[in-house]
Amino acid sequence: MRWYAWIPGLQILITIPFYYFVFSAPTFMTALMWLAIPTFLTNAFTGPVYGAIQTLAPPAMRAMAAAILLFVLGLVGQGGGPVLIGMLSDAFAPTSGAGSLRLALLVVVVLKVFAVWRFYVAGRSLEARLPEGAASGKAPAG
Repeated sequence: MRWYAWIPGLQILITIPFYYFVFSAPTFMTALMWLAIPTFLTNAFTGPVYGAIQTLAPPAMRAMAAAILLFVLGLVGQGGGPVLIGMLSDAFAPTSGAGSLRLALLVVVVLKVFAVWRFYVAGRSLEARLPEGAASGKAPAG
């Protein structure tokens, strides 16, 4: 069961160096080449994460759990991410000029390390949070 969290963590960990090379690439074509692997892996976390959510949530709460996950992903990823990158880019502009956006994106890539650590911690505690019988595939009693 812990692999429901560890697989997404590994996928994110693999993308970190590739994103570094993308945002540090000297040419567009080089950046595009480095972008292939992270593009493939970036959203690969959704299957295991949704599987874990549906396994952990009681049947009557599964739709709500999925809705909350989508809300948080949208709020943080689509709402907070672009704003954070823009604020960082503006902060770096006086010293970095046209390279400020590149630096802002590199800072945000470093935040992926935090996500990897959280997936690792979640995997360590995932089996303890399972409903009775879920780890063995048996239906819960009651």
